[in-house]
Amino acid sequence: MQEFIRIRNFGPLKEVEIDPIQPFTLFIGPSASGKSTLLKVVALFRYLFKMKNIRSYLKHAQITKSPFRFRIDSNLRNCGLEQMVTSDTLVEYGFKFEGREYAIKYAGKQLKLGEDLPINFLSFYKVSFISENRTILTKLSNNVRGRDLGFYFNETYGDFDEATDVVQQLNLDYLDFKFDVRKGNNGKKKYFITPADQTYKSVELKNASSGLQSSTPLMVIAHYFAKNFSFQDAFLRSVLSYLFESGQLTKFQPQIELKDMEKYIHMHIEEPELSLYPPAQRGLIESLVKECFREPGKDRQLSLMIATHSPYILNYLNVLLRAYQKKDEGHVYLNPDKVAVFHVSEGRIICLNSTTASGESVIDAYVLTEEMAEIARLYKELE
Repeated sequence: MQEFIRIRNFGPLKEVEIDPIQPFTLFIGPSASGKSTLLKVVALFRYLFKMKNIRSYLKHAQITKSPFRFRIDSNLRNCGLEQMVTSDTLVEYGFKFEGREYAIKYAGKQLKLGEDLPINFLSFYKVSFISENRTILTKLSNNVRGRDLGFYFNETYGDFDEATDVVQQLNLDYLDFKFDVRKGNNGKKKYFITPADQTYKSVELKNASSGLQSSTPLMVIAHYFAKNFSFQDAFLRSVLSYLFESGQLTKFQPQIELKDMEKYIHMHIEEPELSLYPPAQRGLIESLVKECFREPGKDRQLSLMIATHSPYILNYLNVLLRAYQKKDEGHVYLNPDKVAVFHVSEGRIICLNSTTASGESVIDAYVLTEEMAEIARLYKELE
């Protein structure tokens, strides 16, 4: 199956097409160029397609009344995207399968779901969004429930809260720290950070460095989805509980079992490099790749979609690509066939994937050298 998205006239995005969307996709570009908007649009339409999958699954199981209503206006409003759409906005998202496209389409401010999905195409999704505002997550800790802190932050909090019910300890090798969860006197969770060499005692994560506060939730969520997330539990919550509560369980005649469906976890990350020194940025991206692509659970396929300003992350991808091409099993690596990097500028994207004269796959980081050259020019002018 080949995942794709096409976007026209959506906020800062003028014309964008990604076909196929690769398991590791990275966007880099100037501030306000549309990186985060692109990330949010993909996440939203993946979520809508997830709902379409469940609705198609229920119809095949003789359940004609679906628990999910597609209210695109409220979806856009909740995501803070409502003011970015016009009558000229177009979004098409879906998959190509056996020579056909199965897609949902937003055009003329209307959402068209298209035909129901065939049984052999059905899949089950988890869509996660890790907000750039995650640095305040541990300060609010258990006081988030009931607050309107924005859709994407609430999504990040929900995933972190769920993850820390299961992930009680985690090594943060990129910073030489350990994370653990403890219960306070009131029974609520507290999050602690301890130096790996134990040079000083543990501190609460909310009092740790900003780099730890921004990257720890990210890594905990990634570890949880790669290793511990239960599709069975998610299926029970989203499907079977509805059938029971609506009195339709006796009508339920599934044509395919959950174990036989493809399962995807899509993670969308805003600025993973926040407050991290360059070596730690490289270590973080290596840890993410290792969690999501080298050691995930056997019943799932993970994808990472990242919006970043970091030239260090971009350039370090070439190390991970070379490790794959040199067949260095001792190093974390990325398969070039599953990586796409795009420079976002003026509402459009340019693919930075390239090939050297010797046939080696690389990411062309030349676009990021312009600013360094300008700084050098200004410096020389002052001689």
